[in-house]
Amino acid sequence: MVQNDVNSLHPGNNGRKPSVGHTAMLYVGLYTMAVGAGGVKAALPAHGADQFEHNELQVSTYFNSFFFSLCAGGLVAVTVVVWVQENRGWEWGFAIATAALCLALLLFSSGLPFYRHKRPGGSPFTRIFQVGLSFPFTASLLLFPRFMSQSRMVRGNYFFCC
Repeated sequence: MVQNDVNSLHPGNNGRKPSVGHTAMLYVGLYTMAVGAGGVKAALPAHGADQFEHNELQVSTYFNSFFFSLCAGGLVAVTVVVWVQENRGWEWGFAIATAALCLALLLFSSGLPFYRHKRPGGSPFTRIFQVGLSFPFTASLLLFPRFMSQSRMVRGNYFFCC
């Protein structure tokens, strides 16, 4: 939205190449979005699942609701917001997205006193090392399924590694 409002940030319309500042602003915006989306996509589902005791039905319901909301938000973003941008102006589309983000942040932060905070135990490097060591074995079971039933590491539909 900043680039839309500040004329000096518009690339030239007469065939000029974008300046270094224009290119830098593009890449800073893209990398900021990638880091933000990557952090949310990795942390939010796990944070939500941590809020339940080991009740499989509640966790399953949470994930169903979470992914339904994620898909519904994507549907609204590519239909309603795009329609608003095309028919009312880009400013309105950005305003809708900004308002939705602020509302989501407000709702999330209003629950902070009620969230369960699980302290991580042990070293994260130990867990990463365990996963790295078990990967070749697990991958071989997936690549060669006829040996799966002979393994003591596989029980039912679950892999037990390390």
